[in-house]
Amino acid sequence: MLKRLIITVLIWKLLLIYIVLTAVYFLPFNTTFTPFKNIDIMEKDLIYSVAVFANFDGIHYLDIARRGYFKLEQPFFPFYPILVRSFVAVSGSSYIIASQLISITCLILALYYIYKLLLIDKKQNLFTLILLVILTFPTSYSYSASYNDSLFLLLATFTLYLGRVGRWRSASLVSGLAVLTRLNGLALPFFLVTEYMEHKNPKKLVNISLFILIPALAFLLYLIYVQMAFGDWNLIFTTMKIWGQDKVILPMQTFWRYFKIVFVHPNIQITYFVALFEVISVLAYIMLALYTFRKIRLSYWLFMCVSFLIPAFTGTFQGMPRYALHLYPLFLGIALFLSKSSKFVRIFYFVISILLLIISLSLFSRGYFVA
Repeated sequence: MLKRLIITVLIWKLLLIYIVLTAVYFLPFNTTFTPFKNIDIMEKDLIYSVAVFANFDGIHYLDIARRGYFKLEQPFFPFYPILVRSFVAVSGSSYIIASQLISITCLILALYYIYKLLLIDKKQNLFTLILLVILTFPTSYSYSASYNDSLFLLLATFTLYLGRVGRWRSASLVSGLAVLTRLNGLALPFFLVTEYMEHKNPKKLVNISLFILIPALAFLLYLIYVQMAFGDWNLIFTTMKIWGQDKVILPMQTFWRYFKIVFVHPNIQITYFVALFEVISVLAYIMLALYTFRKIRLSYWLFMCVSFLIPAFTGTFQGMPRYALHLYPLFLGIALFLSKSSKFVRIFYFVISILLLIISLSLFSRGYFVA
C-alpha cells in the first residue's frame, strides 16, 4: 500500500508542477507574497516550480525555521518550523526543499492511516474514491507546499486511528502535537472524549482528563513561550488583525458581510472571486455537515464541525477553502455521497474539482491569494 501511495503522490506532484509551469504563460507574476521579491531566475526553471510552493504563509514558516519568530509571526504555530529546521540540520538541504519533502512525506503517511481507518470500518472499498477526492480537492496543492497542512492532516488522522484502536495515551500525545501545529487541533479532544465514551464503560473515566489536559497543556506551553519571548501571550490573537481575524464575531454576521461583498457591492476583481470561493466553501461545509450527520461516527462528526466553527468565529472566512484539507471525516463524507451518486454526478464533481484546482494553483503560484 505504501509503495502505491508513494507512486501516486509523486505522479500527482509532477502534474502540479506542470500546472505551475503552464500558468507562466497566462498570468503576470505578483512578487508581493512570494519568496523572491526580485526574480532573477528563469520562470520555467525547476527552481521556480519549487520556490512558488512557498508563497504566502510558506514564507513565514521558512523564516521561522531559519531564525525563529519575528514580528507578526506568532499565529504560525511552531511544530512544523521545528521539523523543517531539524531536517535541515540533519540533511544539510535547503529550507525550501526540506519543508516540501516533509509535507509530501506527511501526506503519504496520512493517506496510509486513512486506509487503516477504512479497514477498521470495513470500508476499504472507498479508499480509491477518497484518494481521488483528496488529491483533486481545489486547494490540495497545499499538501505539497511549504505549509503545515499535510503535517496536521497526518497528526489529526493518526489521532483518530489511535483512538479507534483504543491507544488513548498515545492519541492524547499526538493530539498535543496537532495543537502545536494548528489552532484547530483544539477540536481533537471532542473526538477523543466522544470516541472514549463509545469504547469504554462511562463509569471508567480515569483517563478522560488526558484528552483535554494534554492538548490544553500544549497550547499553554506555546502561550508561555510567546509571553516569555515577546512579553505578551495575546500576540497569537492580536497580530491576526492584519488578516482581519483578531475578534470573536458570530458566523451570521460574517455571512452578512460576505453577502454584501458578493451581491450588494460586487467589485469584479480577483479578490471578489476569492470571497465568492470562500463563501461557497463554507456553504458546502454546512451541507456536508448536515449530510454526514448519523452517516459517519459521532466522534468524527463533532471533530469536523468544531474544526469549522473555530475559524468561523474570527469574523472572516479567509482561508476556509483550505481548512477542509485537515479533515478525514469531511473527505469520508464526500466519498460516501459520491459512492451513492450516479456516474454523471461523480464525473461532474471531479471535473469541477479539477478545474478549480488548476485555477487555484495557477493563481497561487503566480502570487495571487486564494486560501
